[in-house]
Order: sequence, then structure tokens, then C-alpha cells
Amino acid sequence: QFFNDTATTEIYTGLYSSAASDVYKRQVHDDTARQEAEMAKFLFKGSYTAEGAKGVLAEGGTRRREVAEQIITSLGGTVEVYYFGFGCDDFYLIADLPDNASAVAGAMTASASGAMRISTTVLLTPEEIDAAAKLKPTFRAPGA
Repeated sequence: QFFNDTATTEIYTGLYSSAASDVYKRQVHDDTARQEAEMAKFLFKGSYTAEGAKGVLAEGGTRRREVAEQIITSLGGTVEVYYFGFGCDDFYLIADLPDNASAVAGAMTASASGAMRISTTVLLTPEEIDAAAKLKPTFRAPGA
């Protein structure tokens, strides 16, 4: 990081801007933004049962998105995107959550309703893959 000094608002006003004030505005200032940066990202894919599909027909797609946002928010997370699809899966949700336990709690709660079946995938950034590629675990294939 090049900009490790404590930020100051002395160089910024609503009327004037400078390169230094632009740096100040881009720095992370509140705990919420830091917390979001540390959250894990998950992909939830789901398919509705016959009863679940009836519920979607009755309430609509935007209501299902609202419900998904409510459960993710209640677990301390945020929804990045929610889509419907057709084929093997009926919906796709990408969310940031604090940890694996939160993701499992949400998926299990929704699945326990009996209205849907959900699969959960932990999503990794390219930088996380770079870090994993640098690790050298000890391994022996079965029978080798």
C-alpha cells in the first residue's frame, strides 16, 4: 500500500477537490466496508419443489428476491445478485456472508421448508487461487 498515512479531511471540501482529496475519498473509512471486505462469497443454487413453484407463482419473483435478501441480511450478509433461470436450477444467489456457518444456516433453513433444494458453493477470488497455488502440501495417491 502506498497510502498508509492517516487520512485527513482538511484538504477536502464539497466545493474543491484535489488528487490528495480523491485518495482520501477512496480509502476505507468505516467498519462496515472493512467487514464486507473480509466476508466470504457464496453461490447458492436452488430448485423449487412443486409446492415451492406454486408459491413463486402466487407471490412472484421479486417477493422471492426480497425473502432471500431478508435471510442473508439476518445472517449479517449482503446479496450481490439474485437471478432466476430455467433448466436444472431455478434460482442463483450470490451473497457475502461472515463465515461458512452463516451460509450453512441459511441454506439449511431454506431447505428445511421443503419448498426448495439448495446447493452451496464457496466462491474464491483469483488471488486466493494464487495463494493456494503457492502452497506445497504433502500428498500420496492411493496405491502409490
